Amino acid sequence: MRIVHTLLGAAIAATLISSPALGEELTGTLKKIKDSGTITLGHRDSSIPFSYIADASGKPVGYSHDIQLKIVEALKKDLDMPNLNVKYNLVTSQTRIPLVQNGTVDIECGSTTNNAERAQQVDFSVGIFEIGTRLLSKKDSVYKDFPDLKGKNVVTTAGTTSERLLKAMNADKQMGMNVISAKDHGESFQMLESGRAVAFMMFEAAYFCEIVRAGVQSISKGQMGAAQALGMSYSQTMRLIILPQAFRKMTPLLLQQSIILFQDTSLVYTVGLVDFLNAARANGDIIGQSNEFLIFAGLVYFVISFSASLLVKRLHKRLAV
Repeated sequence: MRIVHTLLGAAIAATLISSPALGEELTGTLKKIKDSGTITLGHRDSSIPFSYIADASGKPVGYSHDIQLKIVEALKKDLDMPNLNVKYNLVTSQTRIPLVQNGTVDIECGSTTNNAERAQQVDFSVGIFEIGTRLLSKKDSVYKDFPDLKGKNVVTTAGTTSERLLKAMNADKQMGMNVISAKDHGESFQMLESGRAVAFMMFEAAYFCEIVRAGVQSISKGQMGAAQALGMSYSQTMRLIILPQAFRKMTPLLLQQSIILFQDTSLVYTVGLVDFLNAARANGDIIGQSNEFLIFAGLVYFVISFSASLLVKRLHKRLAV
């Protein structure tokens, strides 16, 4: 598993990103919402933790979905429509942009990354998360880097930025990978888990979420059934029975990936963003001691990463996971 050297800004893909000034005539999507009395929200079914369906109710939940609901509340006030009807429309990585373009969906708020190509098709809000892209493989896999994947099946999710990057890299560098496009993140992960693919290219936030999902799914279903037999509600079962055990298993891996993410923050220096390494260089330039400041910054990265790694090893042994 490694990071692909691309930093991606992500945002809400929408044709509606602001409310009209008082007395201003409504046009476009806002006029459509006002005239119909309904707003249609695009959502995903397995884009954890941004937008996904968690239970049999079929209702979407998630970080991005919560932002959509805040937009709806603001529109009810700004358009003076307290009874504004809210409809949900399931979208995928492949259909989300077209459905916003043709007006089937008024807002799509999931895990859509904002890039130049998409910005020509739809409007985006300000960014709500930043990501890097990772290549995921099984823990005991012999495939450690892209050169190892020649002639092998590599899965990614259809319609995503990861898919575009992977296919472009595969063609430009003639890497010989068999790129498979799955319909959603859940199917991609299942293909990796079942062995139909040896690696899965996904963005950082989704990888952390798959760690959480795997931790929860590792708990025996019998414990859920036993809790329900005792009269516990779903929320009580998750809070008191399932999650404490799941987090015990997830903690070492989450910490390990957090260390990698911390180390990767130094990469933003290469694109000119202000981080600890760039700040050290800038301060060194002021007093003419750039090398000394960069060495100091490197030592800080080493001390923090090494200390955190020791903590992870201790947790592995203590939790016996």
